[in-house]
Amino acid sequence: MNLRTTLVITTALVAVIASAAAIVLYQRSERQKAADHAASQQGAMVRMHSPVMGPQAAPITIVEFFDPACEACRAFYPYVKQILAAYPREARLVIRYTPLSPRGPRRGRAHSRSGPSAGPLRARAGSAAAIPARVGQP
Repeated sequence: MNLRTTLVITTALVAVIASAAAIVLYQRSERQKAADHAASQQGAMVRMHSPVMGPQAAPITIVEFFDPACEACRAFYPYVKQILAAYPREARLVIRYTPLSPRGPRRGRAHSRSGPSAGPLRARAGSAAAIPARVGQP
């Protein structure tokens, strides 16, 4: 090999090693930023009154925004239980109630409004046909 070929190969090798080192350092920095951000936002997702399943010191926290009247929430629940069963020490579940379904309790309050602010809901509130059946009922 001549000097030129050796120089090109050495330069390419140094460039590859420098790029790999830069990628590793960048990824480490990003992971640390993400961990710091998650730690600072912990209180925003986990409320004192929220039910918690799993160990308090679990490294993974799953926050489920849940509505008992929501069919999608009901369908997703077995998968959450599988995750908790597969990783009993690594995962915990925090349940946050969020009314997602139009068939939930908030809909009942909307139908009970009266006065000029009720708008078209007032006219429909007396009609049983206007109120949809509960989930699971025909």
